[in-house]
Order: sequence, then structure tokens, then C-alpha cells
Amino acid sequence: MAAAVVLTPAGAARAAAEGAAAVTESVRAHCGATLSGFKVPTQVFLTDALPKNATGKIQRRFMVEAFMGGKKDG
Repeated sequence: MAAAVVLTPAGAARAAAEGAAAVTESVRAHCGATLSGFKVPTQVFLTDALPKNATGKIQRRFMVEAFMGGKKDG
């Protein structure tokens, strides 16, 4: 399971200061505390924006292509 995360300006500053790995682990720790174990993402992609269409809806069919190079996990 994977998650794409758009960082706030504060989150982006933290990622720049501490490194992306620290922010990724923080996201996974938060998910682990609030979600069931099988829902915790194994991969976290930090990004500036998600692929959206003209009306602003997230284009889920392009998520795999945008973040994983077209490879499906599982």
C-alpha cells in the first residue's frame, strides 16, 4: 500500500531541514497510531501536487503512473 502526501509549507520546511525520510517516518507513525495495521502505507510519496482534472478532482488512474512509474504493487 502506498500514500501520496502533499506537504504544507511547514511540512516542506521540516522535510528540507530534517530530510524526507524523517517526514516519511512521521507520516507512517501517525498512520500506525490512527489506522489498522494493514492500512498503514509501506511507501510514502512526498509531492507538491496530485494529478487533477479540469474540475479539480484527483485523477486516480494516473496516480500509479505518476508516483510508481506505472508499476502496480500487488
